[in-house]
Amino acid sequence: MNKVKNKTGSLDFGTNTSGNTTVDQSSGLVGLTDQLALQLAQDKPCRNTFTTTTPALQDIQKTIFGLNEYSRLLDASPMPSPELDRLGTEYYINMLFPENRLLSLGSSLRRFRTANRDDLLGSCRILRYIVPAYMTATSGMTSMNHTRIDQVPHLSPRCNANTGHLRYVVFRKRNVGLNDQAQAIIRLSRRYRLGMVVRANHSLIEAWFPTFDWPQDRIRELQTAAIRLGASRWTKIACKHYATPGSGTHYRHRQPVIYFDPSVFHG
Repeated sequence: MNKVKNKTGSLDFGTNTSGNTTVDQSSGLVGLTDQLALQLAQDKPCRNTFTTTTPALQDIQKTIFGLNEYSRLLDASPMPSPELDRLGTEYYINMLFPENRLLSLGSSLRRFRTANRDDLLGSCRILRYIVPAYMTATSGMTSMNHTRIDQVPHLSPRCNANTGHLRYVVFRKRNVGLNDQAQAIIRLSRRYRLGMVVRANHSLIEAWFPTFDWPQDRIRELQTAAIRLGASRWTKIACKHYATPGSGTHYRHRQPVIYFDPSVFHG
């Protein structure tokens, strides 16, 4: 069976020359052989991945589930998936934050710890959240929350007051499919260099864009561009937390890195 591109650039599947075809109008797949249809039915994909045992079935799943842009993002990774799977959380933390300075990581939204990087490396695999910046102190005073009258200023290991220069702008677009998220990340990466993408959960990916020595106005420009592409306004909050790259102790809670460009961090 030959794959040909139509006028829109998407893949169409031609009719088998033997004439032994299956037409399924409900799924939109035309020209699928009986043998391949049976194989697809037997090869049930996990909802958390689009990979299957054969390239032909991978192409069909991309068509069914609309993962063309997501697949493009994975395929574009300078470091291939088998290598990414072998790297641990400690490796990614060291790449993202090469200096042994204060970082803030948490096992839950209400349980954060701010300490020197080397003191956190031993437990970073179970710390699911991280602030994408070096911290200036182990704690800081939170500001008044005008939406909750019961929440008064208090000392916290993670707040704007003790968050330093934003080292990364992390793009996260909720409430849309993986394909739409990947499409927005690809668009943003045409203007800003993409360093890493993390699979935060089965329906959410987060893209890390370095802002190492950028002035504040340039960081704001990237944040504004991200918000225009669908990111939350919380993108501009300095102490906002994101998924710790590569963390997780078992499959259900894993947060694997799916795109990684080491040259961004070495440069």
